[in-house]
Amino acid sequence: MAEHELGKKDRLIDDLMLQTENVSNKMGLRKTLGKHESHLEINLKRKVRDLQNEVGLRKEEVEALKRNIRATRQSELEIEVRLYGEECVRLRR
Repeated sequence: MAEHELGKKDRLIDDLMLQTENVSNKMGLRKTLGKHESHLEINLKRKVRDLQNEVGLRKEEVEALKRNIRATRQSELEIEVRLYGEECVRLRR
């Protein structure tokens, strides 16, 4: 049982060592690609900002269309009420 526990701990130590090596390798790679990442990051942020602006414009356009549809429906109903009123007057005569 003790040997089994020792084997587990050895595997854990090996895994931790591999993880630290991977992290250090990534850090070294990040330093060499720092300039490229910063340009990429700037470009991506610009794209995100542009897309957010576009989404805002689209939302405004949709809201304008919704208001226009509501106003159109309201004017249609007003015309319909007026026509019913005129028809009622005509039938009373």
